Amino acid sequence: MRLSIDAIEGSRPIGWVALRSDGLENRSASLGIAVGEKDFWNGGYGTDAMRVVCQFGFEMMNLNRIHLDVFPENAVAIRCYEKVGFAIEGRARDATFKHGNFHDLILMSVLAGELK
Repeated sequence: MRLSIDAIEGSRPIGWVALRSDGLENRSASLGIAVGEKDFWNGGYGTDAMRVVCQFGFEMMNLNRIHLDVFPENAVAIRCYEKVGFAIEGRARDATFKHGNFHDLILMSVLAGELK
């Protein structure tokens, strides 16, 4: 499931949020999000989109767990995820290759009943 994040003023798309199932038997899904319009950063759009899609995942898709990866240096995103109820599970060392180097990823998840 991939949804558009739209600005309140003008209803124009400013980003996206997606849930990808890990399999019905696991009742788990991975989450991805991007607010690509910099004018809308720090305006609450990402936090709101996270809450809405997680609530949909838990209530309508009967998920038990939603997880994501984030770069350790992305402190703004980590704070947003924690605000919604995500907890840090650990660090995957050299988990991704980008711009000619390997980078760590922080692993985070939220369980049904933990959403804030």
